[in-house]
Amino acid sequence: MARAAGLSRQALYLHFASKDTLFQGAATLLFDTALEGARAVLRDSERSLEDRIVAAFDAWHGDGLEVMQAGGHADELIAVGQELVGDIEVEYRRRFIKALATALRQVDAALKRAHVTEKETAEMLTATSKGLKHAVRTRAEYLQGMRTAARLVTAPSGRR
Repeated sequence: MARAAGLSRQALYLHFASKDTLFQGAATLLFDTALEGARAVLRDSERSLEDRIVAAFDAWHGDGLEVMQAGGHADELIAVGQELVGDIEVEYRRRFIKALATALRQVDAALKRAHVTEKETAEMLTATSKGLKHAVRTRAEYLQGMRTAARLVTAPSGRR
């Protein structure tokens, strides 16, 4: 990691007190990037809501999905990472759900008829994404599953 940053190990540890804080800093940067990418596509009024939802989940989980599917020590890294960044991940997931719920206001009337809130719908889509990540073999399969979920949410309103 030090080499990738153009620093010596010693210089890297001048910025981070431990490997744990280094890992947490890297995770925060990854979450920041993913969240900003998701927010950007959710604000893109040139796309349909369905397309924005799918693109937001791709920005949020797409790269991580490819790491998981690459094999090797990815499962170990993810397990260790969960211990180190659990609270960070929870906070960023909350922010992602909030951004998604804001975008879902477009289908507010349909959601009210179904007696669900935008936040509940965003949480359901997030849970669907989590399940799909573990059930599919490719990013394309994941995105197709998320497109189906997005259609279920956006179709009743008549807006696509």
